[in-house]
Formats: sequence, structure tokens, C-alpha cells
Amino acid sequence: MPAPRTNLILLPVFAVGPTRADAVTAGVENVATAAATGVEVHVRVANPRAERLREDLETAVGAGAAAVLLAETLIPQDLRDADVELRRQELHHDLVPGQVGMIPEIGSAAARAPPPSTGG
Repeated sequence: MPAPRTNLILLPVFAVGPTRADAVTAGVENVATAAATGVEVHVRVANPRAERLREDLETAVGAGAAAVLLAETLIPQDLRDADVELRRQELHHDLVPGQVGMIPEIGSAAARAPPPSTGG
């Protein structure tokens, strides 16, 4: 009986090598190699406040990640900003919007709060 398939989570795309460039290169190689085996690969990416989300998502989506784990989601806007950038990257890589999943890593109770009302 074959072993059950599980997802592989690579943590993180960043801070794995001696320099950021080395880490991104290592992350791309790991995602592509793992994805080639048929295992779904999930990659942890920076939150929008870290100002490197675009680079992390470009790396992860371009290498074939099935989903991204959004680090330290502290407020609802973090998730909205990351979702917009993820959709841009999917379109840039000729993927169907929504094809790459996003899993928020909840960093505070405020991240679960509904967005404020705009009045009315």
C-alpha cells in the first residue's frame, strides 16, 4: 500500500541562506524539486508590512508553490494586501486567479476582527 501523500511546507523562503539572495535561490530550487514529485508545496512568505511580500510571492508562485503561508497576519488589511499581490503574481505567471492558496498565520486576535464599517 503506497504511503499517503502529504503537503510539504517549506519554512521560510527567506532567511535560510547566508544572504537573502542565497535564501531565495535555495527556496526556488526546493519548491521546484518538491513540486516535481507531485507533492503540494506550501511556502511561508513575509507579511505585507515587511516590505518584501512581492519578492517572496514572485519566488513562491514562479517556482510552483500550491499555497503560501502568510506570516504574522496581525490585522485584516494584511490579508487583503497579500491577496491582491498574490492575484497579481498568479496573472503574471499565467495562472488562474485563486489557483495558489493562501493560509494566514494569525498573529493576533485583531486579525480575526471584521473590517470597520464605512458607515451609511
